[in-house]
Amino acid sequence: LTIWSFIDYFDHFFWGLYLKRFNHDEDKARQTLRSLIPNFFSFLNLAFGIFGIFFALNLQFRFSALFLVMCVIFDAIDGSVARKLNAETNFGARLDTVSDFVSFGLLPATIIFVYFKDQWPIVAVLLSLIYILATAFRLNRFSSTGHQDYFQGIPSPFSASIVMFSNISVLFNSVPVYTFIVLLMSFLMISS
Repeated sequence: LTIWSFIDYFDHFFWGLYLKRFNHDEDKARQTLRSLIPNFFSFLNLAFGIFGIFFALNLQFRFSALFLVMCVIFDAIDGSVARKLNAETNFGARLDTVSDFVSFGLLPATIIFVYFKDQWPIVAVLLSLIYILATAFRLNRFSSTGHQDYFQGIPSPFSASIVMFSNISVLFNSVPVYTFIVLLMSFLMISS
């Protein structure tokens, strides 16, 4: 009973402090608290993307693929949770875009670079740069227009998944086929 009273006291105390930030507007305070939930999933997307890059640099592509799958899951969760909780914020949208750029742009570009760097360093840089720019263009277009009823290029999570799993696949791992897949995915992201 004492512990419960202690928790209840601090809950009311911290809620009172939090309300002061919003001039005692409880609706706005609750809205801000609700926005933390989808932002948490965006942070997980970002963190797993960074972990995937770390494993890619250490030539552990299967772990990178696993982290990419987790990024896709968290990317799907954050947007739907934000819409269901009516917790869409400008910060959340920007955080989601940055997380997507790291997870679905930088992570596959790192895989591309590491795959080609030993034999063809110039090709490694060019293909990585093309892929990063295509992802940035796709994410920028999506940020400004949102979901549309018509095709606006394939989504960056889908493209990143194809690039990643083609790298660890036995069938698509040859240099010409993988180069074609990277260029095709880059083109399909920016196409309309």
